[in-house]
Amino acid sequence: MIKENNARSFIPIAEGYLKSGMIDEAISVLKAGIQVNPRYLGARVSLGKAYLEKGKIDEALKEFEYAVKISPDNIFAHRKLITIYRDMGRIDDAIKSCETLLVFNPKDKEINTVLIELRKERTPAQDLPHPHLNPLPEGEETSIPFLGGDRVEVGFSEPAPITDEFSTETMGDLLIAQGEINKGIDIYKRILERDPDNESIKEKIENNLAKIEIKHRQINRLEKFLDNVERNKR
Repeated sequence: MIKENNARSFIPIAEGYLKSGMIDEAISVLKAGIQVNPRYLGARVSLGKAYLEKGKIDEALKEFEYAVKISPDNIFAHRKLITIYRDMGRIDDAIKSCETLLVFNPKDKEINTVLIELRKERTPAQDLPHPHLNPLPEGEETSIPFLGGDRVEVGFSEPAPITDEFSTETMGDLLIAQGEINKGIDIYKRILERDPDNESIKEKIENNLAKIEIKHRQINRLEKFLDNVERNKR
C-alpha cells in the first residue's frame, strides 16, 4: 500500500513497469498512487500513457482530459489528446488542443502542420487558407510529416491571446524564461487577482519588476554613453 508520505515515489516504479512491458502492473501501481494523491497530474498522465499502451482509449482519454482541465498548459497531455480526438472523429476538439499548444509555442511546426490538416478535414478545400493562418514568406515554405501521414505545407498560426484559462504560474514562468517579462508579469497579476494571498506570485512580480528597472537603467546609461561619443565626434 502506498502511504501518504511516499505518495509520489510510485511514479518511477510504474515507469519501470511500462518500459518492461508490464502494463497491468504499471496501471495497478498508478491507480493506487492516485487514490492517495488524486490531483497528482504526473501520475494521471502516466496512467493515460499506460491505458494507451493497453488499448484502453476511453480510459486514457479520461486521464488526459483531467490533466488539461486542472493544468491547461500540460503540453504532453494535449499532444496525446490531439491524436485521440482525431482518431475518434472529434475534429473540433483536436483543433482546440492544437490551438492551446500554439499559445505556448506559436512556431511549433509539427502542431501547425496538424492544425492545417485538421482544418482541411473540417472545412471544404475552397474555404482554405484559414483566415487565422499566416503563410510563410515567399521562398520559406516547408513541409514535414506527422504520424505517418502525407506531407503538407506549413503556415504559422497567429498567436492566440492569453486568456484567464491559460493564466497559470507555469505559463508566466515560461514567458519570463523566453524573455517576455512584461507578458509574464501580466500573467502573474491575473493570478494575484484570483489569489491575493499568493506570496510566491507576489515575490515573482517584485523580482521581475526589479529586473525591468535594472534593464531600463542599463539602457539609459548606454544611451548617455552613445550620446557622449557622438558629441565628441563633432
